[in-house]
Amino acid sequence: MKILLGILLVITASFYFQSAFSAGPVEDARAVFSEMVTAARASNLDKFKSHILPRDLAEMEKEGVTRMIMMMMVEDDPAVFQAEETEGYILFTQEIKEEGPDSSMTMRKEVYMIKHEGHWKFGTPQ
Repeated sequence: MKILLGILLVITASFYFQSAFSAGPVEDARAVFSEMVTAARASNLDKFKSHILPRDLAEMEKEGVTRMIMMMMVEDDPAVFQAEETEGYILFTQEIKEEGPDSSMTMRKEVYMIKHEGHWKFGTPQ
């Protein structure tokens, strides 16, 4: 009986840990995107910067747009972005339609998450 209980415990634990650790690249990248949005909403600039590719962060800092980009992400909901996986990066897109009395416009928002040194980072693909 103890052996059977032990086997069932091992099987149950392996299913639990397999599902907990089997998130794919899209889910992993989306989680980092979510962390960036959370940091933006908390106005935590240092945490926000930690999720940006070093080369892109250097350019953003040089241009003085880091805080502006952070504020542009405050209203984002990573869960509604469509994901497109390619070699080395994942592109998240969202189409936003604006209707006016005399016109309508569709805007496409793009967020690139790039694999860098084993971690997903916000940036631009090369």
